[in-house]
Amino acid sequence: MKKVFCSILGAALLLTSRASADHGKKGDIENIIGVMSVEVVQARMQALGYTNVRVQKKQELQYHVDAMKDGKPVFLEMHPQTGIFKQFATQQLREQHVRVMPLVAPPEVHK
Repeated sequence: MKKVFCSILGAALLLTSRASADHGKKGDIENIIGVMSVEVVQARMQALGYTNVRVQKKQELQYHVDAMKDGKPVFLEMHPQTGIFKQFATQQLREQHVRVMPLVAPPEVHK
């Protein structure tokens, strides 16, 4: 009985020490979402079919994108961390838009 208890105790100690040794190991990435650079945003928009893409960083998490789509000018606001963008009919409407941080992700993100 004493041998069984010592074996179980030894195995438990071995497992807990292994788990704690793995936590925080260099090179591990846990729950980190990076912010897209201007270059990445530009490449992503071009991959989506936009041309003449010009990206301007307005705030830390707000980019304004001017581009062409199907021969027509488009004016977008993009969140570089979530990748969500909103299209406006004119530059003036985009500039007047007051952006607030959403409390929950929009429904299209949950698909």
